[in-house]
Formats: sequence, structure tokens, C-alpha cells
Amino acid sequence: MDIKVRPARRADADAISRVVLAALRTSNARDYPVSVIERVQLSFSPSAIERLMQQRRMFVAG
Repeated sequence: MDIKVRPARRADADAISRVVLAALRTSNARDYPVSVIERVQLSFSPSAIERLMQQRRMFVAG
């Protein structure tokens, strides 16, 4: 299997958001109330991911 890692691009924001939100809903749902999950989700919308890309280095693998 050949996996390539590269810097994330703005075009990746939607897919990154989907992965983060799925993990949040799956792994944190048992530990936090729905109200907290819903509030945290706002920090990982596609537009929020784009803002985070400007503040830190992000990578994607595929």
C-alpha cells in the first residue's frame, strides 16, 4: 500500500471536517452531553478548518 502525506489545502477542508466530526460524535458522545458535542462541532466546520489551516500546519494522507 502506497500512502502519500501532503500539506492540507483549502479544498481539503470539507473532508477534514467530516472526519473530525465523525470522530467527535463517535468517541466523545459517551462522555459528553449532546449540548457540548453540538457546541464543539462549531469549531470544526469546513470554514473553521480553513481558519485553523492559517494558524497551524495540517497534513492529509491518501
